[in-house]
Amino acid sequence: MAQAREYDLYRSDYFKGAFCEAIGGACAADTDLVTALFQNPAALATGKPDWDFDGDLSKKFNLEPGLSSTGTQAVESVGVGGAGYSTGSFGIGASASFQTANFSADLSILDGSGNTQTTSLNTKAKTNQYRVPIGFMIRPGFSLGVTIKLDTHQQEIGFASSSTNLTSAKSNTVVSFTAGALYDLNPDFSLGSWVRFPKTLQEPVSFDSTILSTNISYSETFALHYPLIWATGVRYAFNPRWTVFGETDLIGTTGDGYLLTYNTLSSQLGDLRLKPKGRYAVLEPHWGLRYQVTEKATLHFGGYFETSRWQDVAGLLHTTGGLSYKFANFLEVIAGLDVTKSSTQIVFTFR
Repeated sequence: MAQAREYDLYRSDYFKGAFCEAIGGACAADTDLVTALFQNPAALATGKPDWDFDGDLSKKFNLEPGLSSTGTQAVESVGVGGAGYSTGSFGIGASASFQTANFSADLSILDGSGNTQTTSLNTKAKTNQYRVPIGFMIRPGFSLGVTIKLDTHQQEIGFASSSTNLTSAKSNTVVSFTAGALYDLNPDFSLGSWVRFPKTLQEPVSFDSTILSTNISYSETFALHYPLIWATGVRYAFNPRWTVFGETDLIGTTGDGYLLTYNTLSSQLGDLRLKPKGRYAVLEPHWGLRYQVTEKATLHFGGYFETSRWQDVAGLLHTTGGLSYKFANFLEVIAGLDVTKSSTQIVFTFR
């Protein structure tokens, strides 16, 4: 079995919680307890006793910069649930997310006669993530936190010209950590930072099948890589209705990574369109705004810039927004959007 190339799994629009996504993901300094379930665990200990829960559903039909030119189509669905409790000086939570992604892409195969034939590569990938965040108040206005996270990945690969899946593979379970800090200069102004350490999952794949009259033998251990993320941000409430957020994310190097979907088999099958998409460390800016319209209704706005991992492709500007409404003290619902020039993501959640 061949040792893997590195497959880069990071996306700028990875799930952050719908309330965070609506303000462009600029949540590093947000003191909202729900933020701790997915982003900065230090938000679990901000000095006031509290509890909260979150249940999210999202669906997106979008592709990262450069992928649409390959003829790939993608539909991704995410379901998330979590809850947290804080005494004020100590907090703990738990959350789980389940993502299913269906990809299809045109793939060229060089047959035994030297002719190029085209078929469709279909991939169904499932990613499960489980988190346990813990927060501690070190002193009034200053808290630290850590999140323990477990990841598994599973995928099925098949071709339109094949009646059955070529293979079904499952990765090992990997444990990773996020560490965060939150500092309140005053009730209206906060600084926050968190770092998510890199991890790599190993997923062995092997099959021997006939595709378009061509026998294909394939064997590889996928190295599924998530790079380091270091987020630093600010929160400022300049009056009782308006709160602004800003954040900069440092994304670690992805090496010479490849797309897990389209690129998975293309080099072995003679497709010359294979393009590496590794990069060195980059900075991604995020910004957001919340406006409390009434006691129950809040508008959310934001945006961020998704840098490209393709050397000759520009990045994408994302515009985000949403409207949330409190039906009761224990129930708030939000509907949100993440829009680019080539994609739309719809999010619906309650807490």
